[in-house]
Amino acid sequence: MSMDSVVEVQPDPALPPEKPPVPQPLAYMVQLDGLRALAIGSVMLFHYTAGANHALDEGWTIFAGMGVTLFFVLSGFLITGILLKCRDDVLAGRSSVPWSLRQFYVRRFLRIFPAFYLVIAIAFLFARQNRGSLWWHAAYLSNFYFAKQGIMRGPLSPFWSLAVEEQFYLVWPLVVLLTPPKRLPMVLLILIGGSVAWRLVASCAGFNEIAIGALPMGCLDALGIGALLAAAGAHRHRFERLGLRLGSVLWVALVLAHLLHPIPRVELVYSRTIVAFFSVGLVAGAARGLGGLFGRFLQAGPIVYIGTISYGLYLYHNLTPRFLPHVLSRLGFAPVGWLYVAVLIAGTIAVATLSWFLYEYPINGLKRFFPYRRRSIPSER
Repeated sequence: MSMDSVVEVQPDPALPPEKPPVPQPLAYMVQLDGLRALAIGSVMLFHYTAGANHALDEGWTIFAGMGVTLFFVLSGFLITGILLKCRDDVLAGRSSVPWSLRQFYVRRFLRIFPAFYLVIAIAFLFARQNRGSLWWHAAYLSNFYFAKQGIMRGPLSPFWSLAVEEQFYLVWPLVVLLTPPKRLPMVLLILIGGSVAWRLVASCAGFNEIAIGALPMGCLDALGIGALLAAAGAHRHRFERLGLRLGSVLWVALVLAHLLHPIPRVELVYSRTIVAFFSVGLVAGAARGLGGLFGRFLQAGPIVYIGTISYGLYLYHNLTPRFLPHVLSRLGFAPVGWLYVAVLIAGTIAVATLSWFLYEYPINGLKRFFPYRRRSIPSER
């Protein structure tokens, strides 16, 4: 089970009867792990097939971008859902803003930092030519580093999106906890519109493509659309219908336009919003529980498992091609073509599995000491 798909709420039998009802925890949404598997799968296939065939590269570029955007929408939805539960507790007097912030950041630290800094350490030891940039990555400023360079390369190039999410986590809890509930949707709409406006203005100003799309402002529409879904409450079904119907049409049009006549700087302005719009329909449907063949696929055991270890897969997948070929050559095994891609995928899954069971999961278990709700009601004085 993904630790990020559940909001932990500890029941308190001492709660006075006149208090508002205790919010129920978010149920585990198994199909969201299925969506994570699709997202990481598209990213890995793009990186592992890059350069093999020009037409293939062009086709996978849009799918890889969709994978990262889907991750952003999922993060915006799940993190905002957690924070809204915390806000409900604060407003009901069951908790406080400082308490909620502390619990949130400690739990994020336990989930994200250990594996992240393990990969940083591995890169420091073995990727010596990249040591000059490691401090940018360690400070969660990878996106700013690549924007400064104007190019993404190296084993830690996927870290740009992790930097965006960490920058989002740094600010967003305060926004959710301190913004009046009725005003939060308007704040989100402003962020979404502002993100599109940023990409338009930055593109017209001649910024490089990485600065346009990888700095925080360029990603807030995807994160904000996911957050808007969490804040929609009973109206989530509208996101599902619009995203899956209109969003799918726009997404197909985007893919066709990209394949027939790509205009990268123009696509930068609107493509992420379209993909996020389609993705939020998928997330809304998966959160509810999609039926049919696709729904069964999303909750199939192997697919859910890939989604469970997707964070590790994302961290390690760009390191695997740097090390695995050397191991294979020593064994006298030199796969080529799609067999090589399959070996890379299998090797990355093996590494992520070891990381999950031997390292990430035990540390993750420490989150039980940091529940989102106090075990006793704060004093009324």
